[in-house]
Amino acid sequence: MRKINCLVGILCLLLYSCSKDSEKTISSFEKNVEFSSIGGKQQIGIYTNTEWEVKYEVDWINAETFKNISNGSIIITVQSNNMTADRSSPIIVTTPSGEIIGKITISQKGRIDDSPFQVYNEDWTPFEGDIELICKPAVSEGSFDSPDHFPSSTISLENTWVINGEVKDGIMNIDFPTEKMELTSEYKNFTEGLTMAQMFIEQKNSFNRKIGLHKKGDKYYNSVYILYVEEDFTNELVTFKTGWNFIEIYYNPDWVYGSDEPFELIGIISQDVNTFLEKGYRWLIEIWI
Repeated sequence: MRKINCLVGILCLLLYSCSKDSEKTISSFEKNVEFSSIGGKQQIGIYTNTEWEVKYEVDWINAETFKNISNGSIIITVQSNNMTADRSSPIIVTTPSGEIIGKITISQKGRIDDSPFQVYNEDWTPFEGDIELICKPAVSEGSFDSPDHFPSSTISLENTWVINGEVKDGIMNIDFPTEKMELTSEYKNFTEGLTMAQMFIEQKNSFNRKIGLHKKGDKYYNSVYILYVEEDFTNELVTFKTGWNFIEIYYNPDWVYGSDEPFELIGIISQDVNTFLEKGYRWLIEIWI
């Protein structure tokens, strides 16, 4: 009987030792988590048999932990990637003493390089939201008689036709219809013989948030006027066709304060907006005060 008790005691001791050894065993793991260029959040479950914490070294990743003594989860938040190159960085899971028990590699795609229909914020970072747009005709207070008096300020009239468009997921979508639009006598320009409307694209129900075409990365803020002209028109400065005319207005590099040089010059005039998208102009959100 004593021999049986002795064997039972030895067996219990062995089981206890195995149990203690099992508790000390730390299983390691590796995970790969991918994000698009837009960024976002993902939750990762952590299942281990020891206390743990996380470490990472880049500011475009944030990892928030939710845990009890061992098991838990990590909510990983990744910022948008405005660069064209892909990027990656690890989140390291360790014990409180610093022993590595896991590695989560975060990979993020770079943005698609410069779609011609991408809309940008004023700081030239890609806009990624949605906007309902209208394009409204306005009476120009300037003229095309000389470079010193280009149209600059306008008066919008009530009950005139508008064109609808949208920005969807940061991409511009607006059509300039081919059918002829009617312009009343109020649209007769200061330039004799020219009847035209200067068009402004703006957020619906928010007149101070407009979208214009500007040369990307150009410190001089070169821009494209959008005009609708009633009939063909030509003078020494411009030639317009009936319908839509897109006209490049750019900074004069020879201008200095006090000189006789005009501050701005006229560049390309085209009836196709894609002409300017091909030249590097992009849709830019402007806040008018």
